[in-house]
Amino acid sequence: MTFSELLNQSAEELFQSITAHRDLLASANAGPEKEIEIKTCVVRNCSHRQRLKEVLAETIDILEQTRKNFSS
Repeated sequence: MTFSELLNQSAEELFQSITAHRDLLASANAGPEKEIEIKTCVVRNCSHRQRLKEVLAETIDILEQTRKNFSS
């Protein structure tokens, strides 16, 4: 990935985060009785996202070990 591509990706992720945060604020202003649906974590590096990364890394490690064991 080039530096320009990385910056574009980062800007897009920030834009999506801002849009999600704006939608969350609009829902909160609609009233306390209104049920809202949160599609993504609006907090950057939230615990759910971090846990998902950990589980995926662990799964990849297990799959790689399994592949190595079958190759032997």
